[in-house]
Amino acid sequence: MKKLDLIFLSTAKHATHHMQLNFVDTDLDTEKVKQAMQQLADLKLFVDKDKNPMYEVPMGARYVTTTDHVLFDNKPAK
Repeated sequence: MKKLDLIFLSTAKHATHHMQLNFVDTDLDTEKVKQAMQQLADLKLFVDKDKNPMYEVPMGARYVTTTDHVLFDNKPAK
């Protein structure tokens, strides 16, 4: 499964925060993602316990592919 990992900087604490989204379009272009991230940052919807914006400055975005390698599975057969 591919996820879109959006990386933001919180300037108050100089910390990075990740927002991972499932079920995304895998053909997004860079400018479209940058614009969407900036719009999200401008909303200031998400704050930490000290009321500082968590997703303040867009820093990067990447697709992350997850592959499961099952060693064994004891689930009963259906």
